[in-house]
Amino acid sequence: MVETNTELVPLSARQHHEAFEDETCLLKHVPIIGYQRYIEAVANGLIPEAHEDAYEFHYIVRGDLDWWAEDTSCRVKPGMVFMTRPGEMHGSSDTFFQPTELYWFQLRVPKSKPMAGLTVAETGYLRQRLASLTQRIFSASNQIRPAFECILDEHRFPSSSSPIIARAGLHQLIGFLIRDHDSYIGGHQEP
Repeated sequence: MVETNTELVPLSARQHHEAFEDETCLLKHVPIIGYQRYIEAVANGLIPEAHEDAYEFHYIVRGDLDWWAEDTSCRVKPGMVFMTRPGEMHGSSDTFFQPTELYWFQLRVPKSKPMAGLTVAETGYLRQRLASLTQRIFSASNQIRPAFECILDEHRFPSSSSPIIARAGLHQLIGFLIRDHDSYIGGHQEP
């Protein structure tokens, strides 16, 4: 089952959805992180939503998705990242989650306090860089998937070191996403 904003969506035995949130998430500034693989479309799998204080990033491994955010529609293809800013309404064009494989996470960046493991200045830099991202979709490097897997493995198989390892992985993932966005812009690629 997948929990959406209002209901549980049944999955077949060939579908996979895992998410770590709230007390199951090791990362203070990550409300949710997860992975899913849908072999068949899931109705009401992506109803319109907004995350008031969090960025959300999706990395698409397989499948083409027709998503929107605010007044922009996007075709998101494998190897692409789809990003929403805090407070932006977003969803799929038909509320279906089409057959896909993807990773995703939400990120809260504090306004005046440091993120765990970073200084106030480093947190301010990340906040400024994330706010300056201009492309909603961009090409991902081959470093994104292993970074997600590193973080998720610490959640799947936790040990006493897992919070530190997951935090280091999160910092790395954020850095890769910013760098991939900048490379995409620098190459003047069209989505």
